[in-house]
Amino acid sequence: MNLSFFYHFGRYLMFLSSILYRPEKMNVFFQRLFDEMTKIGIGSLPIVAITSLFIGAVTTVQTAYQLVSGLISKTVIGTIVSDSTMLELGPTITCLVLSGKVGAHISSEIGNMRISEQIDALEVMGINAPGYLALPKILAGIIMIPILNIIAITLSIYGGYVAGELSGILTHEQFVVGAQSTFKGFTLFFSMIKAFTFAFIITSVSSYQGYFTKGGALEVGESSTKAVVYSVSDASESALAASTGLAKAVNVSMTGAAATVAHANTIMAAGNSGTTTIAAVSGTATQVKGLTIGSNDIITAITVTGTTSATDAAAIVALDIGDNISTIGFENITGSSAEVAALGNTVLDDVTTITVDGSMSVVQYNTLAAAITIGNIDAYSLNDSFANLM
Repeated sequence: MNLSFFYHFGRYLMFLSSILYRPEKMNVFFQRLFDEMTKIGIGSLPIVAITSLFIGAVTTVQTAYQLVSGLISKTVIGTIVSDSTMLELGPTITCLVLSGKVGAHISSEIGNMRISEQIDALEVMGINAPGYLALPKILAGIIMIPILNIIAITLSIYGGYVAGELSGILTHEQFVVGAQSTFKGFTLFFSMIKAFTFAFIITSVSSYQGYFTKGGALEVGESSTKAVVYSVSDASESALAASTGLAKAVNVSMTGAAATVAHANTIMAAGNSGTTTIAAVSGTATQVKGLTIGSNDIITAITVTGTTSATDAAAIVALDIGDNISTIGFENITGSSAEVAALGNTVLDDVTTITVDGSMSVVQYNTLAAAITIGNIDAYSLNDSFANLM
């Protein structure tokens, strides 16, 4: 193992401990804190706003492009945009952008002060240079970057909403219903935890790289590059670790293309006592009957491919314990008129094709026709008297 890692890590910890040593006067400290909050927060707002709006718009358009099945409700688009923005895209993309802007700025500013001996002058005057230079930047980042994260989430969801409305992909009512259907307060809370973590990593690592710069202008550029690279690397590892732990202890949300039944069972099993939300699951009737759905698991849409007997369809509908499944769509249901009619109007409305085996009376046909579009019935025959046809 490379021993330089332990050297830099130890020096980084000592640098952090020295920040709190001999603090400056509070009026001086707060003045510098507000200056840094303005630079980090207000100065970064335009790039965060532009990036977030386009991320939400692209997510909406791309999600709609992937949902080729007519059996999946368009409200799923709002669900995917809202959940993915709050949990991943908002904090992660925002902090990646800020690591380039804020991280490079902090590192180059402190690095220039180091090579021009301004830091040495502060130390000669008895001023705690790390506390005077780095602490206001770190606290300003911890305060402002989570606020920028909230703004980014809001603008990203709004961008997706506007893109869906203007392109005609879905109405604003469908988007809002989808966004609200799976919203959980902990998702936003977990996003803020990520933002606070990223903020500390970006500002502290960048301050460390700038403070220990040696050489001249070329080394300042190298320190700025290292600040961005190391901040992005540490932040990405933190996000991965958080996401891994989330699957074991908290809530799991799977969006995007339809999952297989095997994958869905694996994900729901990994969620343990937390809530597992899966946007779409697809498979044959035999596969779907093998779904293991817990009381805390939520599946937005299930698509049953191929031909399904009315008996299997009833078994699949029985999987919806406690309203855990929003919609179940069948490609084709086959069975006798009595078996098909027993499924009920709610199930029959989401079937692409219904094949009724054998003959049925006019009364049975009228019952089915009242529940579904007549064109959905591929084959039928009537065995009632002519009087009943009148």
